[in-house]
Amino acid sequence: MKRLFTYVALTLSLAACGFTPMLADRGDDGGVTSDFSRVEVASAQDRLSQLVRNALLDDLNPYGESTAPQYHLDLVLSEETEGFGFRSDESVTRINYRLEASYRLIDLADGALLTEGTVRSNMAYDVVTSDFANFSADQDARQRTANQIASIIVNRLGLYFRSENSTP
Repeated sequence: MKRLFTYVALTLSLAACGFTPMLADRGDDGGVTSDFSRVEVASAQDRLSQLVRNALLDDLNPYGESTAPQYHLDLVLSEETEGFGFRSDESVTRINYRLEASYRLIDLADGALLTEGTVRSNMAYDVVTSDFANFSADQDARQRTANQIASIIVNRLGLYFRSENSTP
């Protein structure tokens, strides 16, 4: 009973402060999700940009690419790998993988820059004696950073669209 009371009190306090989920359908305008469905993502130039692009497409519009895009999202990626943690023979025991993405959202109607920013993600993994394990860990770190970068960009775009939709 105490747990139910706490849940109800928390729910009511969130409603009282004006909290609404960013991805909630707001009726007539469809909310942020309808804006997401009108974003086309720039083509991939290499495997890493393909990972980020695919994660963005999954998060922005899980039903497929937009057939009538209104916005274009450009990405510029840069990655860095750094070894740290050394054995007595000076071999690396840990790798830190960093991915940085600069993004720009452009209105296709007039070419205006709507919003831009830079996001970063770091992942680290152990270096072991197995080459296959090291390769797998490296690929996993790249996939996880790509997913995290995409998630951060989608959140920032959601905040942009939400602020644009809330202005009279």
